[in-house]
Amino acid sequence: MIEQINDLDKESLLSDDLYEELYQIQDGIERTNKKNEILMKAKEFRITKYVEDKMKIWVAELRRRSIEQQKVKKFHKVTNFFNNGMDNPKPDEYFDLDCGSWIADENGIYSADSEKLGQVACRHPIFPLRALKNLETGEEQITLAYKIRGTWFEHTVPRVVISKASSIVELARYGVSVNSETAKYLVSYLGEVQDFNDDLIKLKESSSKLGWTRKGNIFIPYDKEIEFDGEGRFLQLFESVTESGNFDDWLEVAKEVRASGAIEPRIALAASFASVLIKPLGILPFIVDEYGETEGGKTVCLMLAASVWADPGESRFIGDFKTTDVALEVRCDLMNSLPLILDDTSKATARIRENFESLVYDLCSGKGKSRSNKELGANRECNWQNITICNGERPLSGYVEQGGAINRILEVRCGEKIFLNPKRVAETVKQNFGFAGRVFVEHIKEMDPVVIGKLHKHFEEELTTPESMQKQVLALACVLTADAIATDFIFKDGRALSPDEVADILTKRSYVSEGARCYEFILDELEIHEQYFLGTLGRHQDFNGDVWGEIKLSEGKVYFIPQAFNNLLKKNGFYPEQFLPWARNKHLLETDSDKKRYTKTVRMSTESEPKKVISLKIDHSFSDETDNEIDFD
Repeated sequence: MIEQINDLDKESLLSDDLYEELYQIQDGIERTNKKNEILMKAKEFRITKYVEDKMKIWVAELRRRSIEQQKVKKFHKVTNFFNNGMDNPKPDEYFDLDCGSWIADENGIYSADSEKLGQVACRHPIFPLRALKNLETGEEQITLAYKIRGTWFEHTVPRVVISKASSIVELARYGVSVNSETAKYLVSYLGEVQDFNDDLIKLKESSSKLGWTRKGNIFIPYDKEIEFDGEGRFLQLFESVTESGNFDDWLEVAKEVRASGAIEPRIALAASFASVLIKPLGILPFIVDEYGETEGGKTVCLMLAASVWADPGESRFIGDFKTTDVALEVRCDLMNSLPLILDDTSKATARIRENFESLVYDLCSGKGKSRSNKELGANRECNWQNITICNGERPLSGYVEQGGAINRILEVRCGEKIFLNPKRVAETVKQNFGFAGRVFVEHIKEMDPVVIGKLHKHFEEELTTPESMQKQVLALACVLTADAIATDFIFKDGRALSPDEVADILTKRSYVSEGARCYEFILDELEIHEQYFLGTLGRHQDFNGDVWGEIKLSEGKVYFIPQAFNNLLKKNGFYPEQFLPWARNKHLLETDSDKKRYTKTVRMSTESEPKKVISLKIDHSFSDETDNEIDFD
């Protein structure tokens, strides 16, 4: 046909046979001449556009055939050189691959294409081992296996990284032999291997979160059906979630702590188990805060709690507040179901201290803030379902003002001597850890969720009183539920926490009222610093300190100099503009007839002229029976 172009009819010009012959012509000049003759003939039939499209289709088809023909060599069996210097061979996991137009062997990756024959893509073996599709984002990642100096390594990167020469050079930081000159060839090689081996490079579901997944009863890292792909963000933290030492040694010291009677470590231990019940019970996250000024063992409590799941050593599983709220969100997202454990609130950065209340709300809401990315789209929102366990010298409620934040915190005041032998406990859990969490999760998965729910409901009913707050009751009931399950299946010592033992942890509803808290604080200050007030025995003639006001013992009231009052409240985290309307509504504040002001004009004993003061009643029997909201005028 190609020799008789002038005799061809319209149908023949669109025949596949014609173009098969055309592209079999090896001489470039001859092939170009024949293409021009075909196009001239097509013009006669007014089908030039159709013929041009036909030529393009055949160019693509021949390119495909060329690639198929260039599959000149298979990837050597990894086991052929796998044990050369390998301490931990995995022959079943590594397999032969079709490498297309590339030669891949012990010496590296080289092109077999005639146009770039011998071109180096990488000077050591490397190939894509598996593909991962993240459950949360839908993004794909590729795990690369590569051999350097006789040892095989694996590293997982976003698929986009190995798809561009500009980004694949980042693999050099992990030891891969790639530079700006070889980058495009390595991209080409890895792309061909993926294309030619879809049946071998399996796509597996993955998650960047520890704990419960969206796939029913699967728990990472214990279940292997779903791969964990979040090592890159917190590698050290992820690696800490492992088992080490001897479970019996850990169990022995944990039982001793439970038998000692001290409530603080028992609560911390139970809360650590309870973190994985947040999702099954369908309750909101909360905070367990263990505080106290003495060095009685608050940090050892955190170490014991952390050892349930991971390595409690320094800079491993336990974090601190020397960070940012964004970093804590990302850490929570990674922990997901496992407890977030943070040491020493006093070490909080200035930014955290300024926004502590917002941080408490975020930790207990189970989700982070929405943020946009550089493409002006929305980043994936961090989310979690766990318990935060922390400690400090002062209670966490001292950093927040709103009742809504306080009722998300279970505060445990630590005594002077929590452990009989804190050093032994610390040394034991640093050497033996990670077993109890796995055992606990296995039993939770075997239990009927209805049974867990009924147990939680039982404790909720036991803890509920007219003065208790629902969020705290649900939180403490969760801790008791976990402790009861751990007692039955792990400790088997009959020492489960009872509602009576922990009831004092619940904050009374009246205390959560901002006004009630502030009023209680003021009454305490009157006793502690009475030397600053006229009309008290504590005000000696030789005391040269400032005068804050005057206490009228016979009338049961105190006059505050406004500036002194404002300074006292603001210094201790209270707001005069919030307290004063509340105090007036509760009939604790006496004012002049002008309702716009909160002062009263009186004559203090040392003053010749009347002056405006803040006049408060002193009522130690006061109890706020109303709701938590402050009633503003």
